[in-house]
Amino acid sequence: MSFEFIKRVGVETEIHARILTPELVFPLTVSGHGKSIKDAGANLLEIVTDPHDSPERAEEATRAVLARLQEVDLAFQACRPADWNGHNEWTNDPRYGVMQYACEIEVGRLNAKKLQIMTSIAALHLNVSGDFDPVGFEGVFLADALNNAAPYIAAKIHEALGDGEGHLSHWCDFALKERFPAYEWWFGSPNNLRIFFEALPRFFKCEGDLWTPRPHGEFQEFGVPLDHGVFWHFARQKPIPGTDEWYMELRFLASMDAHARAKYSPQVVGIADELLVWHGLHKKGEMVTRDEAVGAFAHVHARFPDIFPPKPLTKEEWHTFLQQ
Repeated sequence: MSFEFIKRVGVETEIHARILTPELVFPLTVSGHGKSIKDAGANLLEIVTDPHDSPERAEEATRAVLARLQEVDLAFQACRPADWNGHNEWTNDPRYGVMQYACEIEVGRLNAKKLQIMTSIAALHLNVSGDFDPVGFEGVFLADALNNAAPYIAAKIHEALGDGEGHLSHWCDFALKERFPAYEWWFGSPNNLRIFFEALPRFFKCEGDLWTPRPHGEFQEFGVPLDHGVFWHFARQKPIPGTDEWYMELRFLASMDAHARAKYSPQVVGIADELLVWHGLHKKGEMVTRDEAVGAFAHVHARFPDIFPPKPLTKEEWHTFLQQ
């Protein structure tokens, strides 16, 4: 499948492992394909591919890395299998302890405990870039539209696969509400997004080996990679460290097996590309309001009727699909 605007696709596949030992898995890099890294949970790993020219090539890269992990018992699904241990243990990385403390500062210890669920759920993220500006009007529109449609897309895929129900509903409560997806967030313009982003207190920072939670008096800066990493919206712009380049991360799919990835990854990338096509035809260089996006949703629904809504979700619909 080829696309008009999206020319590079990378995939991050989170996977449950029954028992995961560093000497069995890490470090592992497969040249020209990608790498395997530790994830938040002590028994979670992640396959991160290099950027490739299509979702199909990215899937081939994922499989090339997985071929080196044949000794590991793996599960490609949203939640850790109930009969596997280690479901609520953090990996041995100081970042996660500091993250927990930062959450406690923001919302209190009781709500911050909800962060623990991240050790036992697994997702599939698609990273896309190409002939569009992720931080321009087209990129902001793409993020707005996908943050609205994500609960619907995910619910339809969960229903088809029989797995993943409620996967997106976990992204709430354990930190400031502005860090999470919400029906209300429709920014429209790059300036609106930047103002919103930079009004948030800095979650944490790292200087050398020293991690500091919620550094006093500091606010997020647009373009600082660590700050964008704790902006947990379903579609978000991320800078490539050490460059002036950006990509868009689509982060609303649950982990799934190779057959499902081969089916749905190209469709989701295709949805993103068609949203960019519509913007280029009708609103190039301009902001798009939620009401104006009706035409875009109809355009994309006509091409992906099984998993994309015919119009922007209402607030009630958004919250209903979020639980499915």
